[in-house]
Amino acid sequence: LPMIDNQRTRAFMPEQARKYFEHMDIRSKQWSDITRASLFAGLRASEVFRLEIKDFDEATGKLFLRSPKKQKSQHLVLNDTAIALFKELKKEHKTGKGLFFVDANNNQIMSVSNTVQKAIDKLGFNDGVTDRRDRLTFHSWRHTYATWLLENGTDIHTVSQLLRHSTLAMTQRYVHPHEKKLRDAAKGIDTMFSSQKSKKKAGADISR
Repeated sequence: LPMIDNQRTRAFMPEQARKYFEHMDIRSKQWSDITRASLFAGLRASEVFRLEIKDFDEATGKLFLRSPKKQKSQHLVLNDTAIALFKELKKEHKTGKGLFFVDANNNQIMSVSNTVQKAIDKLGFNDGVTDRRDRLTFHSWRHTYATWLLENGTDIHTVSQLLRHSTLAMTQRYVHPHEKKLRDAAKGIDTMFSSQKSKKKAGADISR
């Protein structure tokens, strides 16, 4: 695959996610819920903004994603955390119909609030980051959804289906294991080398 230089490579760590939601639950419950929808269902911001109450099928645990223009609409299988989230959002909804999330004028939200980025930066998650591709943003929550799945052992083909990517290459450039996982994997060389040295030493001792 060709090198992709314009893709973000960072995902939120679980502890960062915990701190973020603790902060946002107080600062803006709505944007905390929108973020949870992105993280636990792997949704893009635009997909969250278009979600209607009727799109959530509580019986099957699925979301109907209505795609814009001529793109194909899809059903998304949800995990238990996402199902619980949308059940609660549906229960708390003022009218029980229409969009899950609306702006102050009851219209569809069209863009991510600056509140989100301000919270991420205030918590220090981007401190010392010089490459803009490594900066954590709202879109990083979808990236985190994919990264956590991959690191938990989910195969990349399944992750690709959950992300609704048209090609596997899109998923491979989207999901990057954290440095610690790569470093731990690379330590396999240390183990093999040490094992080989031990075998040679043992053989030398026997020949004596």
